[in-house]
Amino acid sequence: MLGLNRKSLKIALPTSSFLPSLGGAEIGLHNICLKLIEKGHTPFVITSYSHKKKNEILNFSFPYKIISLPPKISSIFEKNFKIGFFFLIYFIATYKKNIILIFGTLLLDIQLDCQ
Repeated sequence: MLGLNRKSLKIALPTSSFLPSLGGAEIGLHNICLKLIEKGHTPFVITSYSHKKKNEILNFSFPYKIISLPPKISSIFEKNFKIGFFFLIYFIATYKKNIILIFGTLLLDIQLDCQ
């Protein structure tokens, strides 16, 4: 069963493009994160290394965590989605445990119990 009945969720939101790039997806994802925080959840955005680095250079701060994939890894998704998807699951498992992963419009309840 999906863990949506829990009071506070850790929610991973992977994206290939994020602020400071401007567009509907980038701003929409930022607004989703703000609403999730408002509802008591802990969202974090997983994006490319270059997007995270640009935010650091511009000294942008957000009320949620932005995590970058290692440099050049996002090209794995372009070449082979399945391998990229499993790498993303592994990457999240090493970072946090017991998270909900939102991937596009697909919601996966992934209970990663990493000790």
